[in-house]
Amino acid sequence: MMVRIVTLLLLLTASAIHAELVTQQMPSGIAANAEYLQGEPGRPTILMLHGFLQTHNFHTIHRLSAGLHDEGYTVLSPTLTLGIPFRKQSLACEAIHTHRLQDDHAEIAAWLD
Repeated sequence: MMVRIVTLLLLLTASAIHAELVTQQMPSGIAANAEYLQGEPGRPTILMLHGFLQTHNFHTIHRLSAGLHDEGYTVLSPTLTLGIPFRKQSLACEAIHTHRLQDDHAEIAAWLD
């Protein structure tokens, strides 16, 4: 009986926080990913942007997105490409940076549109 209750709770929790991965072509021509959590109708959408060199998979972004979604908000958490198509990993601080701030700005604008 206890196993059934725990399984049911896990299924309900997993479905409540199910995020959809969406893809969009950036102005630079590079494809990028974002995590999308659909909220309640009539509530605002929140763009949750990761810290410099991180991705939307950063644990702080996941926790904040889940908390906002629990409150009924729609949350979009994109990963800035930093010049890398479908970037999935954070970059080390000492890595050579080939992207420009203007590129980041254009990507944020594309997600907002």
